[in-house]
Amino acid sequence: MAAKCDLYGCEEPWQIWESYGGHHLEDGEAFHLFTRLKKVSVRGSRFSRNSGTWAGEDSGNQIVVGDVVGIKKRFRYENQHSPQHDGAWIMHEFNLNDSDIVLCCLRINLLGGRRGPEKKRKRNSKQVDS
Repeated sequence: MAAKCDLYGCEEPWQIWESYGGHHLEDGEAFHLFTRLKKVSVRGSRFSRNSGTWAGEDSGNQIVVGDVVGIKKRFRYENQHSPQHDGAWIMHEFNLNDSDIVLCCLRINLLGGRRGPEKKRKRNSKQVDS
C-alpha cells in the first residue's frame, strides 16, 4: 500500500523513509508513496523537487497500456550539505496522463552512496605471458 506525503517538500529522503515505515523493508525493497508535483512557474513545464536535488538520470520512458499513457523517470538524490548524499537514494517516478499526482518508488541505493556498499569494479582477468 502506498502512503501519501510531500516527497518534494522540506524533509530529506531518509526522514520520509523512517517516518513512513521504510525501515521495516528488506534491503533493496522500494517504499511506495503518492506525492504532488509542484511547478516552478504557473505556465512552465518544469517541476520543483526541493530538499536537495533529485537529479534526473533519464528523460523518461513512455508507458502505454491500452488508452493509458504514462511516463516513468529515474532520479538520484544529491545534497552536498547532507550526510547521505552522493546518490544514496534512488527514486522512480510514475506519472499518468500528465497528472500532478505521481507514484514514487523510493529505495536505498545498495550499489553506491553512503548508505550502501561501494560499487565493485570487475577485475581484468587476463594474464600476460612472459
